[in-house]
Amino acid sequence: MDISIPGGALSGIILGILIAVVGFIFLMRYMLSKGAEGGLAEKYAGQPSKSPLAGRTKYPDADAFGLSGTFFNLGLVVSIGLTILAFSWTQYEEIIDIPEDALELEDDIEIEPPRTAEPPPPPPPPPPPVIEEVPEEEIIEEDEPEFVDQSVDEETVVERPDPVEDAPPPPPPPPPPPKPKGGEIF
Repeated sequence: MDISIPGGALSGIILGILIAVVGFIFLMRYMLSKGAEGGLAEKYAGQPSKSPLAGRTKYPDADAFGLSGTFFNLGLVVSIGLTILAFSWTQYEEIIDIPEDALELEDDIEIEPPRTAEPPPPPPPPPPPVIEEVPEEEIIEEDEPEFVDQSVDEETVVERPDPVEDAPPPPPPPPPPPKPKGGEIF
């Protein structure tokens, strides 16, 4: 069995289910509020419980779980219905019909060169720069440095500086240890 539902119909069905669920909620609230208008406390005020098991429920008319099976079954039906709708949702691809002779081209196709505007003529070259003569400046010759020969041979004697003269002064002596205060501890 092929069940295919397009997107527009699927959105309409889901919207209808949503409206039905909201309507059912308001209907059940209305029915339960009508049933709660009677004072249960006044109804059962003077009645003693017939047995300890009957006394375990304060108000037997207010059964919180009386419709739980109905709501569970309704929820299962709605969820299975939405699952079936989701699996049967189809999207149709758009069919493009191209006739067979539409793709045939004529044999003689003339290709014209593209029309382009002629480029503007190049700008004239800039005028040559004017060369000015610079007067000769007097060049001051600096004294050439003298180089001293510092080569060392085997016979060259090198004087060693006196270590006492070049040594830094000795550091000051450390301070004396502090004197003990009081007598012995032990």
